[in-house]
Order: sequence, then structure tokens, then C-alpha cells
Amino acid sequence: MTLSLTQRFVFPVFSLLAVASTSSFIQADELGQAVRAAVQSADASVVRLRVIGGEQSVDGDKVSSLVTTGVVISDAGEILTSEFALQGKPEAILAEDIAGKRTNVEVVATDHLRRLVLLKAKEGKWTPVRPASSQSIRIGQWSIALGRFYAAESSNVSVGIVSALHRIHGLAIQSDAKISPVNYGGPLIDLQGQVMGILVPLSPRGQGSSSSGVEWYDSGIGFAIPMEDALRSAERLKAGRDLKAGKLGVKLAAAGVFSSRIRIERVIQKGPAETAGLKKDDVLVSVNNRMIERMSILEEAVASSYAGDSLQISIKRGNEDLSFAVTLAEELPVANPGYLGFLTTRIARKKQEGGMPDAAALAKLLQNLPLEPKPPAEQKPDEEKTDEKSDAVPLLVINDSSAAKSGLPPRVELMKINGTATPDTGELFTALADFQAGDKLAIEYRIPGQPDLKSAEITTEARPENVTRLSAELLKEMSVMSQENLAKVKAEDGAPKDAPSDDAKTPEVSSPDQVERRELSFDERGRAIVFGSSNPSGILPGIVILLSADQESEDQILTRWKPFLDSHKLMVAIPVNPEKSRLTPDDIPLVMTMIQSLAGRSKADLRRIVVVGNREQSQLAWQLVFGGPSPIRGIALNNGWISAAEAGGVDGADKSVLLLDQPETNQAQALMAQCQEALRKSGFWTARPVDSETERTIADWSILLRSF
Repeated sequence: MTLSLTQRFVFPVFSLLAVASTSSFIQADELGQAVRAAVQSADASVVRLRVIGGEQSVDGDKVSSLVTTGVVISDAGEILTSEFALQGKPEAILAEDIAGKRTNVEVVATDHLRRLVLLKAKEGKWTPVRPASSQSIRIGQWSIALGRFYAAESSNVSVGIVSALHRIHGLAIQSDAKISPVNYGGPLIDLQGQVMGILVPLSPRGQGSSSSGVEWYDSGIGFAIPMEDALRSAERLKAGRDLKAGKLGVKLAAAGVFSSRIRIERVIQKGPAETAGLKKDDVLVSVNNRMIERMSILEEAVASSYAGDSLQISIKRGNEDLSFAVTLAEELPVANPGYLGFLTTRIARKKQEGGMPDAAALAKLLQNLPLEPKPPAEQKPDEEKTDEKSDAVPLLVINDSSAAKSGLPPRVELMKINGTATPDTGELFTALADFQAGDKLAIEYRIPGQPDLKSAEITTEARPENVTRLSAELLKEMSVMSQENLAKVKAEDGAPKDAPSDDAKTPEVSSPDQVERRELSFDERGRAIVFGSSNPSGILPGIVILLSADQESEDQILTRWKPFLDSHKLMVAIPVNPEKSRLTPDDIPLVMTMIQSLAGRSKADLRRIVVVGNREQSQLAWQLVFGGPSPIRGIALNNGWISAAEAGGVDGADKSVLLLDQPETNQAQALMAQCQEALRKSGFWTARPVDSETERTIADWSILLRSF
């Protein structure tokens, strides 16, 4: 890593605030003396680590070495550090003690839950830290973040207060000290020089990989694993086995705001909960003798436990009170839900007076409230709810799918599945929730405009890996549906109810010359260029966000995307930061604000928001989806992939990664294969192109995200 790349991660020696501690006011000069004494007391236990080789990167740039920080926990040379700088399987790791003596260290094992790595030095004299008792840590007390970057004999220092305890499902201490990425793995100490915790990047949402949470750098939100927990983890890591997060295998039914009745909605087949005896509709009472008064209590118990740990869960089943010991698993059985090849569309509705403001719409998006897209098995009826009375769900049939092979035409109205009525999408997805690939379904349907009821038997398949090239006939039917819906919207708005012309009923697949260009300004965050079809549509468009467009002209981009804006109901958005440079995680607010503007007031299909980037943007794309609440459902990568560690650390249900290029080197091919397998195990639809038509592939894929 070059100095220029990392300089922005380094802070001045002191950042002092004349604020009150929990016990008394401290004057600035007294605080400075106390901080210097505390740092001097802890310095001998803080080491500089140089990580050499491996697949290391910073802001998308590949680097040959990284500098990070570690904390000595024993005089035998055992060192704890953050997983952040070691995620690329480095070729060598060197540790420098306070005297500047350098020695090789080896990785003993990794705690993937708390993002810690135990290292062992091969030689040298080491001074272990003095851990602070967890009972002594209080909100409001001073906290000092230490790191080693420039010189082994001195620490980088940042001062703040402890702003929260038991954050991230109870895993972490939160501090407002400015914590640099080069400080990760370093200690968070108190004014007595005792170590309260080890600094790690964590996402406030509690998901993600070893680098999730880096985007909160310099935000006043930093996290540290309590030292007592870190030392307990180290004891287990000494055996040389990695520790991974435990998984329970249940989905809880959403409870009312004031309800304390937490019910199991679904139990994963052959998962730990089912193996232990838990069932659908069991009402949860307690976990490890702690009353479950809200969903977050069970979530915290699971999220803070390792695979192999056991939870004691008490439930109420009817009139029975039962208790089960559930051993958490490292992985849940990989679900293989049945794929039929049906497609719903998001209909443009009549505009509501006083519609939801953009800011409120984004707030709902970012809080996972009803605007957030839901997977088919969990989707609620309200997304597609209308005021119209209906006995069927209008669907398009994907060409070459199981439904198409069963003889269904490109457009149907589905009425029943295995005898169960499906008057709306909520009932439809409930009826399909438990079907797996290979199951047979009997359906009843009619063709729009025809009264006759028809039947068919469909054998479900696994979702195809290759992106289906959508046929011209299907796209034509989608355009016809769009025009019909547009006529309904106009009628609702009081426009003349003239029937569409024959031409309107059979539009062309695309109208390449009818393009609307908009430029949106977001003040200091930057701006966005948006291309869309100027044709009015009764179907809400999807959003394709180009993260890697800084090297191309607008004309080049428009030439490639113009044929698909109308036919695939798309908006193509290009975020541009104030520097007009390559986007980095610093530009996440720009992208999310852009989504707010484009998707607010139901102006876009929230189940069709995707980002497109190259290898340099893979981390940015991942953080946009998993760094916090996000409506983005898909990541398309050119010449890039997601690390297996990152892919394995999240729930990918209802999300997709489109890998557009085939790596050339053997090493890259192996990493790609690991990525695909990890994504599959985490529930992602991992998609591949059928040809080299990149824009067409992305456009088809964005539609297929709605298919089931």
C-alpha cells in the first residue's frame, strides 16, 4: 500500500473534547495528561502488523501489503487482531513489538462471528494487555482508540466516549472515537490504560463480512468486541479451529407493535430447530431463561452464539409448555425452492393525493418497512394489493420455463394451485411457500379475455443458472399489459375512457428513439444522470445503477442501453460524485439518495433495483446491499466476484449476483467457483450470461428477479 492511499485513514495524535465523563468534569489539560498516561501504560501491548500478499484490496485497488494493528494477550506471543486485513489469505504476516523488532507470526484460527483472528509469534518478548472488567465499562466514560501505523514505537490515538453497550446483537461496545481502518485490531482503552475491547468493523445492522462496517469510518460510530469476550474467544481459537456464527433455522411471524406473542412462522427442513422438535406455530416463551418479549431477544441470542453452542428454548404449543435444547449449526440445509417460470409485474397506480414524500419513502426503504421488497415465500399481499375485486392473479409466463413447457401461453390469470384459490399475490405466494424443485403442481387458469377455465400440471425445476433470454413474444405481452394498465390509470384519473387503438395494443418490442434524459442534483453529495423511456407506461420501471460509468461518455452509455429502456421497462441511473471520479464507499449516501429520488412516491419497481460494477466496485456494491438496510436486490459484476467469506456471512434469500465474465487465470477461476458455491449456500440466485450481450443480459435478469 502506498502512503497516499492510506494517509486519509490516519488521525492526529489527539482529538480531545472538553466534555463530561460519567463521574466528573475533566479539564482539557488534565484529560491530555490522563490520556498520555493511559496510552503509555498500554503501548507495550500494541503491535504493528504487516500483512504481505494475498487478495488484499482497499477501495477496489489491489495492494501487495497492508499495515494493521494487533493486541498481545500473552507473554507467549499470542496476538489478537481484526479479521479485516487478513481476509485475502496473505502469504506472510510480520509483527513488530514496541522496540521495533520484527518477527513472523502465523494464523492460529479465526472467529468469524466476532471478526477476530488469533495469531502466534514465533519468537520475541511480549507484554500482554491488562483487560478491563466488563462491569467497569459505563456509557459516557472516556474511551481511547489506539492503532499502529507509521512507527512501531508509538500509537495513533483518537479520544471519545463510550456511546453505547451491547450493540450489534449484544456483541460490541460502541464508541464515538474516530476509528481508522488501520486501527482495526487495536485496543479501545480506558483512562487507566486497561483494554475495554478490540476494535473491529461491524455493520450497525449486524450482517455482512469482515469488511462490513468500514463505511462507518469517520462517522462517530465505531465498535469494539469486549475484551472479556475476546479472551474467551481466544481460548477456543487456541485449538486451531475456526469459530463460525450459529444458525437456528426458523422464521418468525411478524408481531404487532405492542404484541409480545412471538410465533414461529416457518421451520427450515432438517435444520437445528426442526431436529430439536420445534414446529410451525409454536409460541416462543424464553431462550436461556430470558423471556422473549420481542423478536430481537431471540435474534440476539442466536446472533451472539457460535455453531455448536446450545440454546435452551421454551415454547407454548397449544396448552402445552415445552422446552428444547437446540444445537446451532454452522450452515442450514440448502433450500432448492421450486421454480415455475411465472412473472408478476408492478402496476403503476393512480397517484394518491398527498402521496408519500421522497424522504419518507427512503426512510421506509432504509428501515425495512412495507416498501421493502419481500421474497415470494414471505411476500405480503400489500405489495400488489388493489381496490379491484378479483379471483385470479395476472401473470406472464417465462419462455423455456416449466410453465411454458406445460403448454401455458405467455400470459395467464392464475386461479388455483392444488385446489387452493389464489385471488391475490399474497395467497399465491403462501400456496407456493413449501414447494421444492421436482414437486408437481396442478393449476387452474384462464387466458385473459376468455371465460373458459383451463388446467395444467407443472413439475417445478431449480431456477436456471443461466439468465433466460426473454423472447420477443413475452416482451410484447408485457408491453400490451403496460398499455392496458395505463388506460386503467388514466380512467381512474378521470381521463377519457377511449379504448386504446390497435397499435397501442400491439406495440413494438422497443422504441429506440424515445428516450428521456434527466439530471438530478443532490448538493454536496453529487448528482445523477438518468435515462428512461419517454413512452408512458402502466408498469413501473426497474432501476439499473451503473457504478463504473466514470470512464465512459453519456453517448456511449446511451448507445448500449437505449434499445432496452422501453422494452424492459428500465431506468438507467449514473451516480456522479463531486470529483467526477470513481465511486467509493464514501459515495454510498449519494447512491441511496438517488434511489430515494427515483423510487419515492411509487415511481419505480422496488423489486427491480440492481447495481452494476466491475471488480473495483465489488466491495462498494456489496456494501450498498449489505452494509445497512437496502432495497437493492441484485449485483451484476464485470470481471469480478464476491469473496466466499463475504458471501457466507449473509442471508441471500430474494437476492441475486450476476457474474458476467469468465476469469482467465486458474487462481481467478478457483476464486470464482468458491464465490458461486458460497453464494448458493447462502440462498442467492447466482446467475450467468448465455452470451456476450451484456446490456441485454442485465435487462433480462432485472425482469427475472420478479419471477418465481
